[in-house]
Amino acid sequence: MIKRLLPLVGIACLISGAAWAQTSGARPSTQGLLDQGRVEEAVTVLRRTLATEPDNGPVCAELVTVLCNSGKADEGMAAVNSCLRRQPREPRLFLARGACNQTRGGFEEAAADYRRAIALNPKNADAHNQLGLILQARGQHQLALQEFSTAIESDPEMLVARSNQATSLIALGRHREAIAMLQTAITRADDLKGLYFYGNLGIAFMKAGMPGQAEAAFLMETAINPDNLSAHLNLGNLYVLRQRYADAIYEYNRVLIADPKNPDALVNLGAAYVMAGDPEEALTYLEPAVRLYPNSALAHHHLGLAYAGIGENGRAAAEAQKAKELGYPPPAPDPAAP
Repeated sequence: MIKRLLPLVGIACLISGAAWAQTSGARPSTQGLLDQGRVEEAVTVLRRTLATEPDNGPVCAELVTVLCNSGKADEGMAAVNSCLRRQPREPRLFLARGACNQTRGGFEEAAADYRRAIALNPKNADAHNQLGLILQARGQHQLALQEFSTAIESDPEMLVARSNQATSLIALGRHREAIAMLQTAITRADDLKGLYFYGNLGIAFMKAGMPGQAEAAFLMETAINPDNLSAHLNLGNLYVLRQRYADAIYEYNRVLIADPKNPDALVNLGAAYVMAGDPEEALTYLEPAVRLYPNSALAHHHLGLAYAGIGENGRAAAEAQKAKELGYPPPAPDPAAP
């Protein structure tokens, strides 16, 4: 029976706040339609309003946001550029265009738009938060922290900026600061759904070497946001580290129910079965994993261990060789490196 701990994928998936509030600021007349999923009707209402009030920047920004978030980014960009020709100094339009650029993968353009919005309104908390997220994605965490701090100073109730700030603190190894910030933010939140505070708190606790507190935080996160797959993955990984394989298997299965091809869940679930001494069941997940993700060194590594567990030594050796070719195990860090 194989009981040793094996490497997993994605032991701590950092969770950043969602992009600029998808329909925040929507007027009651359209918010009700959006809440009911009646997007086309909401777009019609906004277009009619804009036709009679062509200089209404907030309505144009709302229209752009709705269009871009409903998969109509080209229409959204056309609308916002038309409005900007009439109102070239309206910061909400640059904010909306930045968010639309993000949905299209235009992060450089989005960053430029957010900086324009900030130049026009230095206390634009949304623009600072969004610019921080782009910097965070680039790994520029110190700069991101500055943007999140400014967002919080501009709007102390902007809790998502606090969550994002904690993400960068964790990435910089400032785990205790992140823990304190998240605990304070949790006490201030009326509704934690969608904020992922407990998910990030669990990661901070794990990084700080506090597995018991991490488990409690991840359990809270999965209760509040059951669709947060990263929290289920992290909880599963934590259970593996504590050799609670049945609990880990349950969490990985929760992920696969929602996302049957999730690479981390497939590989880690297979690894958990190997560690639990059930290599045959491990094959159920690891063989599809290497078919779906042939360049995953860990998938090949764990598949080799599963084959070894059922006595298929030739296939085990082939998978071990493939894992080695793909870079597993990774080279040991150079102790002389700075």
